[in-house]
Amino acid sequence: TSLMDHFNNTYTLWRRLRITMTLISFIVAMWMTSLAVPCLSNSRKIYLARITAFGGSFNASGMVPAEDLAIEHINTRSILSGYTLAFTELQKINCDRTAAFNAFFSSFPFVNEVKRTNVIALVCCGCSVATEAVAEISHRWNISQIIGSVYTDALSDRTRFPSFFRVFPNTEGLAFGILSVIKYFNWTRVLFLTQQESLFIKASNDFKRRANGLNLKATEYQFSSDQNNFTSIINTYFDTQLDYRVIVVNTYSDVARKILCEAKNKKHPKYVWIIYGWYTEEWWTSRVSQGTVNCTDEELYSFLDRALLVLSIPKSIEPDKATISGFTAKQIEQQYEERRINGSYYTFVAHAAAYDSIWTIALALNKTAAQLNTNGTGCEYLSGTLNITLDNFTYDNARLACVFKNNLASTNFIGASGNVTFDSKGTLVLSLAQILQYQQGQKVYLGYSDYKNDLGFIAIGNQTIQTIYPGGVPSDGTPRNMTSTFLSGIVYAYYTVASIGVLLTIGFGAFNFYFRERKIVKITSPALNYFILVGVLMMYIFIFINMMQATTVQTIRTTCILPKDWHLMIIIMVITGIAALVL
Repeated sequence: TSLMDHFNNTYTLWRRLRITMTLISFIVAMWMTSLAVPCLSNSRKIYLARITAFGGSFNASGMVPAEDLAIEHINTRSILSGYTLAFTELQKINCDRTAAFNAFFSSFPFVNEVKRTNVIALVCCGCSVATEAVAEISHRWNISQIIGSVYTDALSDRTRFPSFFRVFPNTEGLAFGILSVIKYFNWTRVLFLTQQESLFIKASNDFKRRANGLNLKATEYQFSSDQNNFTSIINTYFDTQLDYRVIVVNTYSDVARKILCEAKNKKHPKYVWIIYGWYTEEWWTSRVSQGTVNCTDEELYSFLDRALLVLSIPKSIEPDKATISGFTAKQIEQQYEERRINGSYYTFVAHAAAYDSIWTIALALNKTAAQLNTNGTGCEYLSGTLNITLDNFTYDNARLACVFKNNLASTNFIGASGNVTFDSKGTLVLSLAQILQYQQGQKVYLGYSDYKNDLGFIAIGNQTIQTIYPGGVPSDGTPRNMTSTFLSGIVYAYYTVASIGVLLTIGFGAFNFYFRERKIVKITSPALNYFILVGVLMMYIFIFINMMQATTVQTIRTTCILPKDWHLMIIIMVITGIAALVL
């Protein structure tokens, strides 16, 4: 019994001790939490505004999960000491100038859930038309604007867009990519169907500038963005004397869908279609693209088989290498895909650039924070002050905006899209254009071209002309072949008559020389006779030369072509023969 009592007492003591330790642990945890909460609450928020195209001619909604992921990684790693980044309410717009203006002004000054606050940077807008509209005015409020997309060269104009940056190249890569493919397949005729937007006009101009001096005929047809009927284009340039077979669809995806539907019978292997690879995934479907067409999604999908895709986007060449975030590019892509699918966003091919655009802002803000309350920034001549915190930025503080802009311009880090650094115009430094192809429902990476070093198309892996076009490279127009033609009857007849004429001419020449002293020959002027005979001999020799040229001719649809001016040759032969008989 005493043993049992001792066991019970020990067990009771152990239970009390366990309860006591649990209470102590709980109290310590609560105390630590109470210390942590003030630290979190004391973290200052810096707000970024965001306007994104969710429809219209281009859907950039797939940027949103990439940007949100970047914000999470930045705040988790405490890149900004004492600060956290946050977005104001997302402004969803159509890819349109008016919509972009409305979104900018309706949310200005931007508001968060606590008080009216100013934002220090703007992430806008995902497509060229909307981005240009906002970037032209946002700097007037000392706001720097950045985006992880948009090709148009117009945005490189530092006079119009002094505070704009893009983690993206300009149209130069697109133009060179198209040219490198055309040269690789030895095509000499190409048709550009160009939508009248600055992005596409600049791309076609870049192409024509690079193609100048080459054996290449580039024809362009431009049309307004509101054109819906493309029947006249198809009737003019297809299956006519012009008969173009290599066509570049230099438009936004919604217009490309209308053109391809109108030309749905003009497909591989007779025709080659070159389109942009930066279109939204499944852009040919009614679910993604706006506007109705007289084609089913399946018809357009089958039409795209063997179509070539050209794009120039920043893409890491070392996906397993750690980036500034601590994650590899491959891990970031996996996390992005999970967020995108959960949020039902469309795939955005340049999601890595969108991710890096937020990191660009964070790193520039971190540099700017270190320069607060200092001199020697090079912006002292501007109004404003650096004796504030970043979250107290105001739109009239040109000095702080200048320091932040300079730090954006000096960006240099390894991100999910590769090395991120800007040229003097705020455009990402990039030299590669990627070439892909639709093959049996899959996008296949064919190779790339290096336009900074003027290197043409370079196929990768097992890609060859035979794998790209198993049935042979399509022609760039009505086939033109060199055909050897030997029409024996006609040729032998001409040769026989000409040979007899040559012999007679030589005989008449000998007769004229032998009897030159005879009175009757002198009357005919022997010297003039020699002159006439030499001319006749040259005409007969010309018959031989012309017939040899006629046996190898360039033909289009016929392989039987008589010598040119054959009737004139017969008349000359008859007159020459009569003259010879008279002599």
